[in-house]
Amino acid sequence: MPENIYPSMAASSMEEGEMGDYEHECRKFRICIIGKAGVGKSTLLGKVFGFNDEKAKVRHKQEGSGMHNIWDPIWDETRNNALIIHDSRGFEAGESDTLQRVKEFIDWRSSQNTLSEQLHCIWYCISAADVRPFQAAEINFFKFFQDKGIPLIYVFTKYDALIREELDEIAVDEDNPTRWEREQARQAAKNYVEKVRTQLENATGNGVKVQEVSKKGK
Repeated sequence: MPENIYPSMAASSMEEGEMGDYEHECRKFRICIIGKAGVGKSTLLGKVFGFNDEKAKVRHKQEGSGMHNIWDPIWDETRNNALIIHDSRGFEAGESDTLQRVKEFIDWRSSQNTLSEQLHCIWYCISAADVRPFQAAEINFFKFFQDKGIPLIYVFTKYDALIREELDEIAVDEDNPTRWEREQARQAAKNYVEKVRTQLENATGNGVKVQEVSKKGK
């Protein structure tokens, strides 16, 4: 670990030998991506990790399981062989079967003895263009993740669509919005994300920080 980037961690958190042991024990980093149907998980896989259905390899737990199954690891040897993704099928509000499968998968991964077989992070995708409030099942889902002690990251997708919706409401001429109208639309979108952040904090009882990330198309 470069000391000039993480000086305090390099100096005090791990001795050099301990870091070597950790790297030897965990050669794979597993991320589980979860979200409702249509939230944009496949797009996220492509934009952030460079995965696509043609290049990514999928090891199916069952023969012939065509759609992404959360049990099936996805990786791309040409980009990063150490990164493994588990992609849940998108679920609809109130759909219990898919949620239960996700819980069973996380329970199983959490029970594994080796660090490399455990989950290291969960990305829960939330569409910024979806104004529906969180349902009780989702909130219980968030608390379930926390109880497992797995780092949880909420990923807001379709933020550009949210700005577009706000701009359509504000702009006098939708085809030629003014600079002021664009700024107002961006601010309205930020206010909405802040509202959702507060909802998440109140629902889970934990602090939620927001980090803006932009990933342009390649």
